[in-house]
Amino acid sequence: MTFPSMATTMRTLLTALLFPALVPALAQDAALYLVPRWKVGDTRTMAITTMTNSTENGEAKAERDYMEGRVRVVNETPQAFILRIEYDNVVLRQAAKLGAALGENPQTPAKLTLRYTVDRLTGKSALENWEEVQRTVKKSFADVKKQVTAKDSSLAPAFQLVMTPILGLFDKRENVEAYFHDAIDPITSCFGQDFRERDTLRTVEYGASPFGGPDSIRTTTRIWLERVDRMEQQAFINTLMVLDMEPLVRMMKQMAAGFMDPAKMSAEERRKAQKKMDQELAAMKFDARYQGTHIIDLRSNWPISVVTTANLVSSAPGKNAVTKVVRTVRFTP
Repeated sequence: MTFPSMATTMRTLLTALLFPALVPALAQDAALYLVPRWKVGDTRTMAITTMTNSTENGEAKAERDYMEGRVRVVNETPQAFILRIEYDNVVLRQAAKLGAALGENPQTPAKLTLRYTVDRLTGKSALENWEEVQRTVKKSFADVKKQVTAKDSSLAPAFQLVMTPILGLFDKRENVEAYFHDAIDPITSCFGQDFRERDTLRTVEYGASPFGGPDSIRTTTRIWLERVDRMEQQAFINTLMVLDMEPLVRMMKQMAAGFMDPAKMSAEERRKAQKKMDQELAAMKFDARYQGTHIIDLRSNWPISVVTTANLVSSAPGKNAVTKVVRTVRFTP
């Protein structure tokens, strides 16, 4: 009988000891699949800071906005977690931006309660109480409009003008969910992706247009795992999203066409006006790109911070505008 040498025995022993530890490490390095790993009762405060810098025809303007949202896991089922998000009432925020000093009114809640289900396996979310949110926003508008008119009637037309297009987005579920996308997206946007370091994932999605109308908006998103900090148990994920702005161009063409009154124009005048309008619309250019940096706590898969930068460019005859919006969301227990 032949016995193995001492060197061979040591190599075999080391392999047996190290291999079980190496296998999960190699698997972790190769791929990362994120899903919610929460517990009922988990809470987070979202501190949201938005910095907006815009330049229009050479004139620069800067704005800063801050708000807080409170997130709580209120229940769970075998299929999903139930999240409750307390978010600022959009009607009161718009009134405050116009300078309306309304004070407290028990009829108008300061916060909207958004209730989402988040799938355990995919991380996909759905706003379950959208009808309740819809009713609350519309009732808040009626209440605040009365208050604005009573306290400062000069602000009433501006408030009506600002709120009318927003209220138009609350006509169906898809639009309500699109409006509150910023509330849930920082929490769930990295879920359901099979990340591999140095690989880039590409997805194309269609959603309700924030401009209203029948058109849907196509977004092309690229997302990649930048790195994983094993010591701190954190993942750094980057995203790039590009919006198809063609629906906006079509909407503007339809609006421009509606301004022409054929009854008051001769055939020649209508032809010239149509030609001029077509030239101006052809010269219009729009571009919207969103970049994101996500830091995820791998112990719970709660985000630690999400920073998104929106670069919006619009160009039209006599008007050129560039807007940069940096939105920072920090999560704390």
